Amino acid sequence: MQKIIKQALTSAGFKNADAITEVIFATPNPSVAAEMILGCYEPSVMLSQFYKKGTTLYSIKEVDELRDIVSYERINQKTKTVYYMSEEDKKNGVYQEDYRRDYYSSGSIAIPGVTIVDDQMNIAQWGHHGAERISDNEFHNSLLEWNYNPEEFAV
Repeated sequence: MQKIIKQALTSAGFKNADAITEVIFATPNPSVAAEMILGCYEPSVMLSQFYKKGTTLYSIKEVDELRDIVSYERINQKTKTVYYMSEEDKKNGVYQEDYRRDYYSSGSIAIPGVTIVDDQMNIAQWGHHGAERISDNEFHNSLLEWNYNPEEFAV
């Protein structure tokens, strides 16, 4: 691929094709860098801004193809740790919110609100991590179910 890009640069009239080729291959995504320099780059379009995997929502903030990075917010409903004093309490959903040393089991319960974490991964990892596209409405409805105002969320 390096020979092809060097030849394309030379054919396009670049006099310093060797140096430019070195710079191109120093980037995380050489094919995008070459396309940008040669003037034929067309950015990929993410068809959806919102994704879901299990109970986690994702909001795409940016796709930087040159750096090979997807920046996103990972959104989960807030939870609280609770303590069950017996197996029967756990079956019936009866819990204590305060820690006690003699508890039978612990778990978590959903509480109003969300936690939002900024994160990144490379484009290939994003494509394989299993989140599925969801509509704007499904995203906003999930936030409403979690008692979080979608209008407060930067979209």
